[in-house]
Amino acid sequence: MPLSTLRRYLAGASPDEEHRRVDAWARESAARRRYLNALRTLLAQSPRDGAAQRSAAWGRLSAKLDRPTATAAPEFRAPWDGPAVHVPVRDPRPRVLAGAFDNRRSGWAIPLMAAAVLAMAAGGLRLIDASASGSVPAPTAMRRVATTRGQRAEVRLDDGTQVELGVDSHLEFPADFGAQTRDVYLEGTAYFHVVHDTTKPFTVHTANAVTRDVGTRFVVRAYPSDHSTAVVVTEGSVALGTPGAAADSVLTRNQLGVLRAGASSIAVSAVDPAAYTAWMHGQLVFRDAPLASVVRELGRWYSTQIRIGDSTLAAMPFSASFDAESFREAIATLTTVLPVRAVRRGKVVVLERESE
Repeated sequence: MPLSTLRRYLAGASPDEEHRRVDAWARESAARRRYLNALRTLLAQSPRDGAAQRSAAWGRLSAKLDRPTATAAPEFRAPWDGPAVHVPVRDPRPRVLAGAFDNRRSGWAIPLMAAAVLAMAAGGLRLIDASASGSVPAPTAMRRVATTRGQRAEVRLDDGTQVELGVDSHLEFPADFGAQTRDVYLEGTAYFHVVHDTTKPFTVHTANAVTRDVGTRFVVRAYPSDHSTAVVVTEGSVALGTPGAAADSVLTRNQLGVLRAGASSIAVSAVDPAAYTAWMHGQLVFRDAPLASVVRELGRWYSTQIRIGDSTLAAMPFSASFDAESFREAIATLTTVLPVRAVRRGKVVVLERESE
């Protein structure tokens, strides 16, 4: 059931037919009614409430959701120790404070490991000379910061710009960043708090787009599987366009710009930036997202493989939010909101249509 529909229903603004449809949906299971009550409570919270308070509230409320007994969610809660990884550009030895999820233990357990490792350590955060391997043909030496599943990193560039790198992402930049230009290359998700410099524009290059700072804070998302670059501005403005474009589209605060691969035009819409920065606070938020994209995103946060067993479920819209630290909560919410069940088959969790 789309989140926008549930919002209207809870606000008493649904048309009669839609109201009856939500009523019927809620009557199908006690778990859905509990979900509605949980959502009602969350929506009633003041927008001034911080992410920590909202996260705690959802944690308390989600405990009231029914867990299917035949395909029970895993009995564990993986800890998330909070701080991001701080990586000054000139420091060749980044510390990993929040490592990747580990699925080597029995059952469904996927604890988050905390460790300190050297650069280029297996499975950890990596800061390497990319030009040495020949992967970057640029004449100048390049550095690369990479995160694994469930891992985030904080990078401070020499010009004072702060970058929070999302899960399963990598960022490249010249070893002499800022000396002549301020260009970075992103695959994945990152939040940029740019120090403005009119003489040296800050530019983010992705597979199909170029994002230029006009004095701002913004999120860029460009995973290969998305086949697009999405930019959300939280403060100031940015110019978004294709490489070599004669003119760019300027996005301002609370606007989302999406440039799809092979397209020349940019789709611009007004959004709530909080939904696009929730990952920075350890929360996952989905709004009418197709189940296929939800499964891909969960795959970036947890090492357990999740697959859709019935292809007809792939386009089913999903709307919910939950703590990224808990795989159990993710699966429980998914199977509560949608008519699906989770079946564990070896090391893979398969989503199947729930029996009538």
